[in-house]
Amino acid sequence: MRRADGSPAELFVEHEKYIHVIVISADMNFFAHVHPDDERPLTEEEIRSASFTVPFVFPKAGDYIVAVDYAHRLSHESQAFSVRVDGAPSQAIGPARYPSPGQFGAYEVSLAYGAPIAGEVSNLYYTVTRDGAPVENIEPYLGAAMHLAIVRDDLSAIIHTHGEVHDPDVPPPPILVRDGKILHSIESHYLPPRFGPSVEAHVIFPSPGIYTVWGEMKIEGEVIPTAFTIRVE
Repeated sequence: MRRADGSPAELFVEHEKYIHVIVISADMNFFAHVHPDDERPLTEEEIRSASFTVPFVFPKAGDYIVAVDYAHRLSHESQAFSVRVDGAPSQAIGPARYPSPGQFGAYEVSLAYGAPIAGEVSNLYYTVTRDGAPVENIEPYLGAAMHLAIVRDDLSAIIHTHGEVHDPDVPPPPILVRDGKILHSIESHYLPPRFGPSVEAHVIFPSPGIYTVWGEMKIEGEVIPTAFTIRVE
């Protein structure tokens, strides 16, 4: 990462990492959330120069979106890149669809979201159960109740946001919006060591279309990936 004058950007740790890299396939059958220090510690030179390497194996040929999120000074930045992978086997034709509720490992997860409208705040409500019983031992994952990556079917837009839980004894904070984006104030960062079965998130979809909402939560030390399809009017 570089400043406008070409000098290294001064990054700081956000959600326990210097950068977050999200990879999603055009057929919506593959999702990954990785970091440059997943396999080894970062060196002082990598941190100083804000230059990182992320080894990665694309599972199939086809189009992917690769998004990089990082924090620089007082701002949170996000960059997305289109990547074309050659070879075989190829991705499926047409994007996969994920209804709610869905079964993800041992857990049944439902996503309620009303009727999302592009450009307006949409509220996403997750509920997690196991064998019909509410799951109340969800753990923080990378400093958040959940990590969400929301991508449009044509890969033209991607949003990385986070789930929230709120102290039941305190009124939830207002949802703040600036320049078409939701600002997460410190008041929304209530994060107990265990919570559930409900997690909520707030997002502004940039345009109408079909989106896949990829979510990650941690339960009993295991990261559980989820996926749901949403139509935005």
